[in-house]
Amino acid sequence: MGTLLVPSEEIAGMLEQDLEGRIEVMEDDGLRGTPGHEDAAAVAQLLREQRMFPATLELSDAETRQAFISLENVLNHADTADLNAAMQHLQAQGYGGR
Repeated sequence: MGTLLVPSEEIAGMLEQDLEGRIEVMEDDGLRGTPGHEDAAAVAQLLREQRMFPATLELSDAETRQAFISLENVLNHADTADLNAAMQHLQAQGYGGR
């Protein structure tokens, strides 16, 4: 189990957009229904449903790994205090490194 810090609606949208792009690539590669595809879709759905921010989402370990990948992707294009806070939150739980 892990948690994802979502500081703002803007960050949720950025992460959801990256996840949706990754899901589309997985589907194009014939990976629909695989664990990675399902985990990414679950995180995207949770982000879509979130209405109050800041938020902390409880995720499975596999879902947290998918969120980490998308957060890394987003950080490659936009480096903000909110994104860095979300990344530090994941790193404090032992996910990846930057």
